[in-house]
Amino acid sequence: MDKLKTQAPKILKNLSLVLLLIITATCIAGIVFKQPLIGFWATSSATALVVGFALRNMILDLFSGIAINIEKPYSIGDWIEIHQNMSSEKVIGKVEEISWRATHLRTEDNTVIVIPNSVISTRVMIRNFWQDNLETRFEL
Repeated sequence: MDKLKTQAPKILKNLSLVLLLIITATCIAGIVFKQPLIGFWATSSATALVVGFALRNMILDLFSGIAINIEKPYSIGDWIEIHQNMSSEKVIGKVEEISWRATHLRTEDNTVIVIPNSVISTRVMIRNFWQDNLETRFEL
């Protein structure tokens, strides 16, 4: 099996640590202190459901950001073209930043466009002018 050439993102490490701490704390409360955990798990499930619905778009952006950072369809410094499926509108820009929530592009007229990662991963097509070919239109 091939290993990924990149390290696991820091946010995945942090989320795993928090999950491990919650499980450890509930095990200690249940086994050592002999406390009933049914109320805790029921309350935490209902809370997670409400928070999940409230933060649905942010969670979608977060997981799309994780997928983009793992898959690497583009990198910082690449010139890319992004356009909606079945639309003639398109944006060409240089990737300035890739965060967990959004991708920042600087266009040719020096404006910065922030596109949420969930939009990039679900509704747009990306053409990377820079990847695998280091010649640009200026050099051609």
